[in-house]
Amino acid sequence: WFKSIHGTNVRVSRGTTHDYLGMMLSYSNRQVRILMTDYVKKVINGFMEDIRGSASTPAGEHLFQIRAEEERVKLDNQRAQCLHGTVAQSLFVTMRCRRDIQ
Repeated sequence: WFKSIHGTNVRVSRGTTHDYLGMMLSYSNRQVRILMTDYVKKVINGFMEDIRGSASTPAGEHLFQIRAEEERVKLDNQRAQCLHGTVAQSLFVTMRCRRDIQ
């Protein structure tokens, strides 16, 4: 009856594990585990550039240094859209699982 009301693009999930908005919800022993590992891997793999390392903070020593006009290079539209999308997806992850790093 649910599909007759909301259409055929609705997926019903039964059981102890559910995928909802990039979160894997697992119910067992009266506890809920929420994992976003697969979503984060999808975000990283979808980024156009190779991500080769990690950093404890995104703020480098050059954070407040402004490049000279002749050294500035704008991203092309495709790379800018990819960067914007990846940042938006990363912010989504922080709001879901790391509320302390807003």
